[in-house]
Amino acid sequence: MGGGGDLMAMSNMNHSMDMSLNTAGSVVFSGFASVGKILIEAKGLATVLAQFSSAPVEENLPVQWRQRMFSLEESNEVLRTVYHSLIQYWQGNTQTEKLRVNATSLLQIVSGDVRGFVEEQVQLASSDLKAPWRIDMAIMERCLRLCTTWKQHLKSITTKDWHGWDGGQFKDLSFDAFVERLQSAVRVRELYETASQLLNNSDVLYDCRPDVVFDGLSLLDTKRTPRTV
Repeated sequence: MGGGGDLMAMSNMNHSMDMSLNTAGSVVFSGFASVGKILIEAKGLATVLAQFSSAPVEENLPVQWRQRMFSLEESNEVLRTVYHSLIQYWQGNTQTEKLRVNATSLLQIVSGDVRGFVEEQVQLASSDLKAPWRIDMAIMERCLRLCTTWKQHLKSITTKDWHGWDGGQFKDLSFDAFVERLQSAVRVRELYETASQLLNNSDVLYDCRPDVVFDGLSLLDTKRTPRTV
């Protein structure tokens, strides 16, 4: 695909745009008459979209968020300030194709930020290679809560808060798979905690430990579905 020129050609089409990430890590724009689907490499999406802005689009996000100057306990509150800044960004600017492109880029950036922050928290809580399966459940639950909160904000932004938005709901299948994996990991831990309260056999409990059962598997490996967790 020809980068900025192709994106400009797409922006001139008078039809709604639906954007999503496919399982191969590409962004899918659909909804164009007689065009079908157009794939863009997800990794370079923010760079391509930034060509339409005179300043880095992420500068519209709170400094505290951009520089990660907050703890896991504070993350949901800081994410709420991001949510309000996104609403203000849309409502405070003239609705042009450039604004739509930048707004989409911002959503993509925040989704990546949330995922990166959660992965960082899991790593910080891990003392060895198997520790992610044994980290404090409160940490896992806070990480999951942050992800689900962002998904709720995304839905609210694109269906209610951004008046005049015609790009449809923002769909990041890669982020959705990440959240699903985290949910599965939390369920595994909950099942083990329940089993620990019911069983007295230490050998059985050891064999049921998540880090034993899933030895060699990453807690956040989104390539594995919940059925193969």
